[in-house]
Amino acid sequence: AIAASVASGGYLEVDAGGTATGTQVGSGGIVQLTDGGIASGTTLTNSATLYAGSGATAVGTVVQDGASLQVQQGGIASGTVQQGGTTTVFAGASATDTTVNGGALTLVESATATNTVVNADGVVSAFGTLSGVTVSGGEVDVFSGGVVSAANLMNSGYLFVEQGGSAIAASVASGGYLEVDAGGKATGTQVGSGGIVQLTDGGIASGTTLTNSATLYAGSGATA
Repeated sequence: AIAASVASGGYLEVDAGGTATGTQVGSGGIVQLTDGGIASGTTLTNSATLYAGSGATAVGTVVQDGASLQVQQGGIASGTVQQGGTTTVFAGASATDTTVNGGALTLVESATATNTVVNADGVVSAFGTLSGVTVSGGEVDVFSGGVVSAANLMNSGYLFVEQGGSAIAASVASGGYLEVDAGGKATGTQVGSGGIVQLTDGGIASGTTLTNSATLYAGSGATA
């Protein structure tokens, strides 16, 4: 299917061996990818939904305000550009090369995401594994069971590590901010010029390196 338009009440299903390219999905429209189905260049607008099921692949999806991309167990999303709305990656699913310019990306426990960019107005909630994320003006929150590795924080990019979450080998540059709260842990953090690490009560940071004009604040009950 090429350049299909799916409006309210419309339904497009792409099954094994099928491909949908350049689909426009409007308010209330639904796209379902089953095992082996592929959708590329899909644009989701207000209250549209794309479901990428087990074995399915969604490539280059644009998620706008009010829309939803649901990557289900065994599904893959690559090259997603999120302008708003929500993207949810469920357990056993994966997302690669995602750019979050707005809206919310959620990684459920046992979900994975690699090579993610989070810009201003973008928020990522990680209960799963997030590897290789650049945060510039956006925010990443790591919750219990979540692991963030090789995060690069800059230009008002924020990373919050909550109870049971961990950050490994983060790099905090000028304007970047890493906060480790009670029960959270940051390991092997590199903090450069102007970068800030804040440990609140119960937060732990180990193996931190502070260079020119970097700062680590270890508050009451924190451990550095």
